[in-house]
Amino acid sequence: MEQKNAARERLAQIENTYFQGISLTETALMKTEEERRPFVLAQVERLLNTGRSYCPLAMALSDEFWTSDEGRVDIWSEDPLNGDDVLEVLTHEEILCTALILDIAGLCHDLVFHFVFDPEEAFGIPGEFGVLNKELVEWLSTTPYDRIAMYTAFTLKRDANNKYCDIGYLTAQDATAEILAKGSCALILRPEDMEDFGVEMLPRTYVKTILDTLLRIERHWERGRRLKLNPEVVMLHDDIFGFVPPRFNTQVIRAAQLLY
Repeated sequence: MEQKNAARERLAQIENTYFQGISLTETALMKTEEERRPFVLAQVERLLNTGRSYCPLAMALSDEFWTSDEGRVDIWSEDPLNGDDVLEVLTHEEILCTALILDIAGLCHDLVFHFVFDPEEAFGIPGEFGVLNKELVEWLSTTPYDRIAMYTAFTLKRDANNKYCDIGYLTAQDATAEILAKGSCALILRPEDMEDFGVEMLPRTYVKTILDTLLRIERHWERGRRLKLNPEVVMLHDDIFGFVPPRFNTQVIRAAQLLY
């Protein structure tokens, strides 16, 4: 009985803190992800847009269930809402509500801490997480969920930059660093606050800038593949320019091949 009460109290505390006045039950009882997804996205958008800086509610909800310094690794070791115990102490309806909250907290976790996630699970978009996924790029460019799009775009940029670092592609790293310099405050301030802080990039502009930059780099590499250039030669070519150029220069290719 004590464990049952503790689990119910914890669930009630989470609902009151993060979902006050919002009914979870009706959505929790929906059978398909397609039915539940709009509600999940709307709640994540709301939580990301709460507070003047650092989306405190989204972070706090994530911290109720997941570690902040790694992927979705749970922190429930002795929690009354943990694992199999839930099945024994909560009703079926309460279990479904808990699962719905976990979905919302999980996406909050991935977005606020910039972890790569499955776009099909989050948005119903099949394929890999990256700008080569045309459906994902289209979704980010048109979705009404501005904050979700902004955080997802930042994660795309961060993931791409990590890959550039792994291969020593300095010019691409510089290109993505410029985005951060121009719009870093966009991730910690609400759109209506940005003018006061001298930040010109609103969420939609921020998303477009990231997508355009990453797509420009990907198209550059696609041209290199069509020219059958060794990846090292492509990077040397760009290092000579000092940036990722819009097209390959024949003479610079020859110089890069000689250096290589």
